[in-house]
Amino acid sequence: MMERRDEASAMTGGRGERDGGHGEASTTASRRTSSGAPYRGGDAVFAGDSPVLLSAVGNRVASTDLAASSSFTLPFESSSNITRLAASPSGDFLLAADDKGRALYANLRRRAVLHRVSFKGAPSAISFSPDGELIAVAVGKVVQIWRSPAFRREFFPFHLLRTFPGFAAGVTAFDWSPDSAFLLASCKDLTARILPVKKGLGGKPFLFLGHRAALVGAFFATDNKTGSVNGAYTISKDGAIFTWNLVQGNDASPPPSPGTPEQQRDPWNWMHLA
Repeated sequence: MMERRDEASAMTGGRGERDGGHGEASTTASRRTSSGAPYRGGDAVFAGDSPVLLSAVGNRVASTDLAASSSFTLPFESSSNITRLAASPSGDFLLAADDKGRALYANLRRRAVLHRVSFKGAPSAISFSPDGELIAVAVGKVVQIWRSPAFRREFFPFHLLRTFPGFAAGVTAFDWSPDSAFLLASCKDLTARILPVKKGLGGKPFLFLGHRAALVGAFFATDNKTGSVNGAYTISKDGAIFTWNLVQGNDASPPPSPGTPEQQRDPWNWMHLA
């Protein structure tokens, strides 16, 4: 089961308030400097473990090598402004989605588009699994799990494997468990949920409740020696940070999520996370 350990809250007043409203402007200016072009919002991600930073610049993607202090724009483009980026752990592939729900899947080594796909809306979050086999996509109030095309040569290489509905608002961010079996999704409905991605792991998502503002991020906590999951962190827009510990026990049926009514109890074994 998961047990909330503590809560931390940010100082009263955001950086913009303490700095006379210039905090956001300075952050934007620094991103403009790093990308070498006007920054209009969107994701910035590293290509695997390399020092190459990929950032959305309008309807194109800029690649900045922080070690070599060089930058260039990838030769392909989308028909609208790109808002979401995800790079595979190997650094070979890039999924870029625009604000119209259209996405392109590119080979970063060859700087070429391999596939294109359209979602039912503009994704609010996308992320590759650690093994590079899966892609999580949040569209509206639904989370979808797709098979990554990789180098497959198929007529339609994107395959929708699982769908998780039931969110009351949009999803803001993802974090995968190290074994790619579970997905931790933070949401604007004040909750975070652990989704059992792979079949045979159990039933419904496990909810983390208690925040008073929309969540902006949630992360698995792992043991440095074994790499196994031993907890989670959830962060909300008001600066509150909750730390959740995985409590070992002999009971295979964990208690309901904190604050969840008894009838929503879900008997799937949390020991799979250890």
